Amino acid sequence: MKFFRYDSPFWEFFSRVADLVILNVLWLVFSIPIVTIGASTTAMYCAALHLVRGEGAGVARTFWNSFRLNFRQATLLFFILLIPTVLVCYELWLFLSGAVTQTIWMGVVFCLPAILLALISAYIYPLLAQFDNSIRNTLKNACFLAIGNLPFSIIMAALNLAAPILFFCLPEIFMKSCIFWVVIGAALVAVCNAFLLRRIFKKYFNLD
Repeated sequence: MKFFRYDSPFWEFFSRVADLVILNVLWLVFSIPIVTIGASTTAMYCAALHLVRGEGAGVARTFWNSFRLNFRQATLLFFILLIPTVLVCYELWLFLSGAVTQTIWMGVVFCLPAILLALISAYIYPLLAQFDNSIRNTLKNACFLAIGNLPFSIIMAALNLAAPILFFCLPEIFMKSCIFWVVIGAALVAVCNAFLLRRIFKKYFNLD
């Protein structure tokens, strides 16, 4: 029967889901030491971009190769991003806790850095996964792409922040959906972003 053929739509869909599950588990496991989150996220995006293009020799091999090759730069970028991330989180805590006057103007002052950081961060690890470049140029290109493709940047930032927002603002909903994030969530977000990233990258870079 055609339904049971390996080239049938069913098996193609099943294979893609299996790839996402494998990729998600790899990202979680390799992120456990915390300091490896940057390298693990870069590797996840490398595999996600390969999946979107229909390339690669399997998600596990693609993930490992990227993790190994980009470990140094990705780890340095992780620590570079950690500083503004901690500062932004502290600013948001001050504002939301009522430690500062909660006016519209103060809301803009305290929230704008968080928004900019989320938009720029959406590109940093994918750029590192896709292109061989210096840390300085990677950061510069991330800023340029984030502002130059604002609608797509907002979508990707929203997807990236879905789990943290649920965790901190709606913990009950997060706990109910926890199995989703553990099994496939991060990889699914990466692949969704990869579809947008591929379109963006093709506008500015030669991907042939």
